[in-house]
Formats: sequence, structure tokens, C-alpha cells
Amino acid sequence: ATGILISGVTVQLLGGALSLRPVDRVIVKGKSEAVDIFTPSDNAQVNQLTDEALKAYRAQQWDASEALWHQLLALLPEDRISSLYLERIAALRESPPAAEWDGSVALDKL
Repeated sequence: ATGILISGVTVQLLGGALSLRPVDRVIVKGKSEAVDIFTPSDNAQVNQLTDEALKAYRAQQWDASEALWHQLLALLPEDRISSLYLERIAALRESPPAAEWDGSVALDKL
């Protein structure tokens, strides 16, 4: 888990003033549009690997995404974000998402 989450709207307002790691794409209860959320992180390698892993995940490139999450776990063995996505990928392999799936999750399911 992470202590601080920042929405994509806030990220735009920050204008690059803070180094951030992407975390997820969520649909807030009562809304229909997904928003990206981030957490502060000064580790540029972790931020880049996470961005690549999320792009592969959202493109349903399970093998590529899994490999990147494992690289992240090698850097951060206790990383809950990586573990969460590996669990999601395992579930999605068993039950593939609908064609219009964009990688988002309803916030009440986190």
C-alpha cells in the first residue's frame, strides 16, 4: 500500500514539480469516468518500470506486464503495488476482460 495518492488532475496542476509513480486507474464511486492516481516517488527507475508495466497491463500484454512487475519486486521486495498487479493478471488470465476494458477498477473494489 501507499500513504499518499494524488489524482491525475492534481498531477497536471503540479506541472512536474513532484516526482510521481503511477499507481492505478480507478472509477470513483458515483462516477463513470476513470481517473489515474499516482504516489510520490523519487526513484526514477521504479517510476519508469511501473509506467511500462501499466502500459503493458492495459494493453492486455500479460507476459510483458508480469515480467516488469517482477523486476519491480526485485527492486522493492515488499512492493504491494507490484503484488496487486500480479494477482490481477493471474485473475485476468483465468477470466479475460471484455473488449472495452481499459484497465480501470471500481474504487470500492480496491
